Amino acid sequence: MDGTRFVGGYGRFPPRGGTNMSDRLAGPPGHTRRDDNHGSLVVSHTFAYLLARGLPGVVAFLAIPVFTNLLEPGEYGSYALTVTAINVANSLLFQWICLAMVRCFPTEPARMAWFTSTIAVLWLGTAGAVGLVVAVGLTLPFGRPIGAVLILGWAVLAAQSMFDIVTELLRASLRPWHFMVLQLIRASSLVGLGSVLLYLGVGWTGPLIAVAVGMAVAVAWRWRSDWRDARLRADRELAGEMFRYGAPVSLTVALAGAIFLCDRSLVAVFLGNDAAGLYSVAFDFTSQTITLVMMAVSMAAFPIAVRELETRGVEAARQPMATNVALLLAVGVPTTVGAGVLAPGIAGSFFGDGYTASADIIPLVALSALLAGLKAYHFDAALQFARRTAQQVWIVLAAAVVSVLLNLLLIPIWGLRGAAFSSVVTFLVALVLTAWWGRRHFPLPFPIRELALVVLASAAMGAALYPFRSHANILVLATQVVAGAFLYGAILVAVDCFGLRRRTAEALWRSCRPGRSRPTSSTTRHEGKFRHMTGNDVCVYSPYAFGGHPRYVAELLTALAEQPGDGPSVEWVSSTDLDPRFRSDRYVVHAVLPVLRKRSEFRTSIGWAFSRSLYYCRRDWRLLAWLRTRPNIGAVHLQETSLAITHLVVRCLRKRGMAVFITVHNVRPHTYPRFLPRSIVDRSLRRAYSQSDCLFVHSTGLAAELDRFLRRPVKAAGAPRIRVVRHGIWTVGGESRVDDEVIARRLQERRLLCFGAIRRNKGIHLLLEAAARHGLDGFRITVAGAPLDLEYLEGTVLPLVHRARAAGVRVELSAEFVPDEDIDSLFAAHSALVLPYTEEFVAQSGTVFMALAHGLPVVATSVGGLAELMSKYRIGVTVREPTARALTEAIQGLFSATGPDIASFVNGMQSAIGEMGWSGMAAATAAEYRRVGTTRPSAGSPALFAEDANCST
Repeated sequence: MDGTRFVGGYGRFPPRGGTNMSDRLAGPPGHTRRDDNHGSLVVSHTFAYLLARGLPGVVAFLAIPVFTNLLEPGEYGSYALTVTAINVANSLLFQWICLAMVRCFPTEPARMAWFTSTIAVLWLGTAGAVGLVVAVGLTLPFGRPIGAVLILGWAVLAAQSMFDIVTELLRASLRPWHFMVLQLIRASSLVGLGSVLLYLGVGWTGPLIAVAVGMAVAVAWRWRSDWRDARLRADRELAGEMFRYGAPVSLTVALAGAIFLCDRSLVAVFLGNDAAGLYSVAFDFTSQTITLVMMAVSMAAFPIAVRELETRGVEAARQPMATNVALLLAVGVPTTVGAGVLAPGIAGSFFGDGYTASADIIPLVALSALLAGLKAYHFDAALQFARRTAQQVWIVLAAAVVSVLLNLLLIPIWGLRGAAFSSVVTFLVALVLTAWWGRRHFPLPFPIRELALVVLASAAMGAALYPFRSHANILVLATQVVAGAFLYGAILVAVDCFGLRRRTAEALWRSCRPGRSRPTSSTTRHEGKFRHMTGNDVCVYSPYAFGGHPRYVAELLTALAEQPGDGPSVEWVSSTDLDPRFRSDRYVVHAVLPVLRKRSEFRTSIGWAFSRSLYYCRRDWRLLAWLRTRPNIGAVHLQETSLAITHLVVRCLRKRGMAVFITVHNVRPHTYPRFLPRSIVDRSLRRAYSQSDCLFVHSTGLAAELDRFLRRPVKAAGAPRIRVVRHGIWTVGGESRVDDEVIARRLQERRLLCFGAIRRNKGIHLLLEAAARHGLDGFRITVAGAPLDLEYLEGTVLPLVHRARAAGVRVELSAEFVPDEDIDSLFAAHSALVLPYTEEFVAQSGTVFMALAHGLPVVATSVGGLAELMSKYRIGVTVREPTARALTEAIQGLFSATGPDIASFVNGMQSAIGEMGWSGMAAATAAEYRRVGTTRPSAGSPALFAEDANCST
């Protein structure tokens, strides 16, 4: 039941316009993405990296109140100066490796071992050289007194540099959750072990020892999985490219770090170590807070923009960068204003008693952090895209000179405020120079209107919080932060920044007035063989407007309408934009549910994300509100579920005395929500299934799998009944066609079709690996499907497409939706349907029934609902296990020189078509309706289908 759009084809299947995917893949593999997915992917990755950075950041922030209570300001100053010096050394010596990893990340899996080996050799050589320098320094007179600090500093530097490289590999391969785990290990070790060492009296070096241990443990954990293929070998060309790209940027970062080291060192020289401690605390807390949220946005947007630039050019890269700067402003400006206004409360709540004076410079520090973040995470991208990173060195060098001069001038006069003000001017100069210079090479978008609105909303928030700024209590501060965020968001909605007002107004209208029919809704009524009976009718809930799900419901309701005898009315509740081809005078259609709008219909990604987050709740709420106006409905048949909230819908229906049926097309979701733990989704589905009267599945194997998923015997008291109802052979679009001569002629053409939504559990990578490695020479492969898993498409499928083509196999890839009118041509143009589903697929495939309807042999793995279908009816060849080699053997067996048993295929297809008609499925479904109706009366109404009380199943 998967729908796709096919662009470009072979033989009798002509292209339908647009650009052929083979042409679109002319650039490096793995980087093609549709325009309307940029913002959504940036937003989703931003949330992922915000959590991945935010959760460890929260843990790391605990270090500030702990350390400031266990260390004197002078000791904290020594600790901060050492950490800053290590960071500068890391930026100068190692950061070029990290910075070049995203830019030079290999698109071919075969190059990954060389990539990791080269990086390991570069790190080992650099770390060894630094260790040699430290060893020489220990022999010199000035190095002996600080020998222990030098050795510890080298150990921390080595651990931190390797930790950064390991986490950068995770970011380059788009794995934010593994990234988060490593960051949590480091932060937890810093706070936990560091606090223990400080309590034991180790002194200010305790946190350095703790963080080195934490990073070493994290690196050891990931090394076995991500770096096990690394060897002492290096690709000189790759190393040279990485150095040429990364070294100027690394020098730039080092100079930026030198600015922080310079002002802290000068504060210590002019004002003493205690003042350096106060200055460092204010900078550490404030800049980390603001940098954290801005870094999360950049970490999501920059790799996406780089891929767009490599594959589709400058204009394609501008779109994700527009989303990038919009999100940077949306989160950075209010955070800066909030930190400045609430500075006294922040210092009183988080810092030790000897550090409250640092509140005076927090507003200036926050402003400098915002300017630094905008420069580093947006404007620097122009020079990086244009490969003009060497020019960044001169910009930051100029800023460093400005910083030194201003600090020398202002610190003796204004003290800590002079140092903070110097920082603001320094980063303002750097930002202006970068923006001016970058526009000459790569003009970046910058939304002036959105900036003005964000500043306005932030200023209003700051004015509202200002009278309460001196309250030094953690609970009061938390309340102020929440209230400020709510006020800020409300103002953005009011001024329609990022299109939020229109989205919010529409959501509130649909939620608060669900009983009114929208102008776009329509209701088709009829009087057919089912007569209306108060409290005894059935509502089939299927909200999707096009694709396999509404096709399935249309087939089912058509067959139910043709059942002999009188019965209740079965009414379909769907979306207001339901495809007209699924409307019929044989059944009732209520098109009242809200539309699931496409990303391209929104002006901003934030508006799209806000609307999508509310859609599923609005959709289910509209169903419940509509049912209140329909007293004739006594049962609801759910064809789709909303994962985490379905059990709430089922509970509401049961409280109203309604019977509930659920068709479990997928025992487990094909794709779990990105930001929701699987255990929550599984628990919600398990509760919804357990509260239902009957669960429909399409095979006995899926019934057994559903038993295991429910975790209790199906025949236990109160347990739902699981009824196997076979999936019917599609009739929409034409009758089933099975012809042995046509099959024989098709098999001579050796054209394979892999059709359906592109997800990891569909096993497309197995087919492509078979083409690239195991000898499918002479075959033509078409992969057509909607890309529901973009990371899988770009990170796995596209590189394998290029490898298969390099191996001489013709592969055509289309990642778009195929309308119903094109399906006949698509199937007619191929010899066999290949379904290489993995063991994660626990469902029935509607695609295999399309193959039966079009007389196409099937090559399929024995998983999910395919296992029983392939074993009972010989409609093709079964793959013995879901591997590329086994799939190759099955395909070669189908097209073997001795010739396949075509007569057996024809007999199997005809048997399947004869036994799996929709009439039999409708009879079984209606019988289950009657069974539940005779045993479970509705509240305050006669039993469902009382006139059929004598019918049993």
